[in-house]
Amino acid sequence: MSEDVVSQTEFEAGLVESLGRYEKYRRILFSQNPSKWKMASFGWRPLKGQLDPGSRRSLDIAAMYFDQMSGDFARESANYINKLVVSTNRLKAWAELLEEVEDKGEKFDILAEFVDPLTHFGLGLPYAIKQKFIFAFSHLSHQIRLLESPSKVDDLPGDGKINEKTSKRFAGDSAAGDQLLDAISRIASENFSESTGDFRHGFNHRITPGVEMGITNSVNRVVVTEGTGDPFENEMKSIGLKPLKLGEKRVIYGIGGSNPIPLRQVISALKEQIDVIHACFECYKIFVIDHETWVIGKYGSIVQEASD
Repeated sequence: MSEDVVSQTEFEAGLVESLGRYEKYRRILFSQNPSKWKMASFGWRPLKGQLDPGSRRSLDIAAMYFDQMSGDFARESANYINKLVVSTNRLKAWAELLEEVEDKGEKFDILAEFVDPLTHFGLGLPYAIKQKFIFAFSHLSHQIRLLESPSKVDDLPGDGKINEKTSKRFAGDSAAGDQLLDAISRIASENFSESTGDFRHGFNHRITPGVEMGITNSVNRVVVTEGTGDPFENEMKSIGLKPLKLGEKRVIYGIGGSNPIPLRQVISALKEQIDVIHACFECYKIFVIDHETWVIGKYGSIVQEASD
């Protein structure tokens, strides 16, 4: 029999230990103040699905499309904002528990089984939420244009090709829209990327930074271009390398590895993102309410017919 096979006795002992850890985590989570968990709201839309798809006024079915889309986007945005809030608070509870753990083996087990999945999910959510806002803004702005001018050609790209460039096509259509686009641009900014070790990009395209434990990326290849303000320019000068001419490039290899990101630093960065995203959600609500109010003003008879 392989030495790696766990006996029944070892399994039972390990199970008791794992359950004990999880119990501590749940007690810490339970003791947190729920009032600090600001959640995104539902049910704020003026339309709330009032346009009846069974209405005889089929000429106005375009307004029904807008209504249904707006409802889907409002639910999706709130759901994912709340997932970010919940996962961040769970990470906070695990961080508090880990501060009591001294054994490296036990700490590694907790990170691998409980913390890493939450970290990978949480650090990717701000980017996902940003794209969801861009997607919703582009679709709703486009639908309003069609409602204002039914003869317009429906030239919005397919869903898989909608991006930030698409949303900018609708810049200037309304003051609320401009404010929303500005708020969207603040989500998952360069500061967030830097404070989390560019985690998402490393996870998807390079080497994933460690959280709490693990030295990664032992060899770094950096291309330095003179005149671009690259911080490596000063480092090159400090170690006596020949200065570069303006526009000249030089490749530098560095050996040493990247230190893990402290879990508390990850949580702090996510909390900042939650505040930024909540601010964006408030702008999104204003944008949607403005446009739905216009739809109700123009198609109010359908709303009345649907509610009779």
